[in-house]
Amino acid sequence: MHPYFFGAGARRLFGVYEPAVSGSERPQAAVLCHPWGPEYLHAYRTMRLLAKRLTAHQFHTLRFDYVGTGDSAGESEEGGLDEWEADIESALDEIADTVGTRQPVLIGMRLGASLALKVAMKRPHGVSALVLWDPIFSGRHYLEELHSSSRPDRGWIDGAAIAKSAKHVDGFPLTERLETGLRALDLFSMINDLSVRTLIMMTRGPKEEPLSRRMPAVAGRAVSIEDIASIRPWVESPVGQFPVDAVQRVASWLDE
Repeated sequence: MHPYFFGAGARRLFGVYEPAVSGSERPQAAVLCHPWGPEYLHAYRTMRLLAKRLTAHQFHTLRFDYVGTGDSAGESEEGGLDEWEADIESALDEIADTVGTRQPVLIGMRLGASLALKVAMKRPHGVSALVLWDPIFSGRHYLEELHSSSRPDRGWIDGAAIAKSAKHVDGFPLTERLETGLRALDLFSMINDLSVRTLIMMTRGPKEEPLSRRMPAVAGRAVSIEDIASIRPWVESPVGQFPVDAVQRVASWLDE
C-alpha cells in the first residue's frame, strides 16, 4: 500500500496505490470512486477490502479522495460534481501512467458510482469496464435520503453554521451548488447510452423489489444488473461486518 499525492497545484489529490500481488503480461488496473459525506466514512473499510481483493486478482488499484474531501487539497465547500468528475479523470490518467495500460476499470459506490458512469460516458474508449455498486439513480431521492437519515445532533443544519455553507449532512457541507448538481442527477436518462461493459450491483433488502423491475430495459447493451443480498456498506453497521460476497462478486465479474 503506497499513499501519495498526485495532480497539480491546488488540485492535489490524496491517493492510495496498491500493486497487484503477482505480475501479468497484460497489466490490469482499477480506479475506485468513494461515496460522499457520511457514506464515505461508513464505506471506507469496505472500499479498502475491495482494493485488497482486486490486487489478489492481478489488478493494480488506486483509490483517492476528491478535491475538498478527505486528505486532498481544497476546502470542503469547494467540491462539486463537475470537480469530482474531473478528479476521477485525473485518477484514471494517473493509474494508466503508473501501470502502463490505457483502459483501466472504473468502480464506484453510491455517488462515486454515479460520477463514474458520467465519466465512462465521456471516455468510453478509456475505460475497459464499469462497476456501479448501489449507484444513485435519482439525485432528488438521494437528497431526501440524506435528509431523513441525518443525525439530529450533527445533521441537516440550516444557516451558515460552518463557513458559508447553507446546509450540512452530519458535518459535511452541502453547498447550494452541490445541492443543485444533485437535484439534476438522473442516471435513468443516461443508462441506455452506455457502451462500456457494465455491472450494476444493488444491495436489496428482503422486501424490496429487484432493480430489474424498477428501471427501464437496457436493450442491446452490455449491462448486467444484479441484486445482492448483503449488508449495505455505505450505512452505519456493526464493526467487523463486511459485504464479503459482494466484494467477491465484483472481482469474479471482472475476471469473466
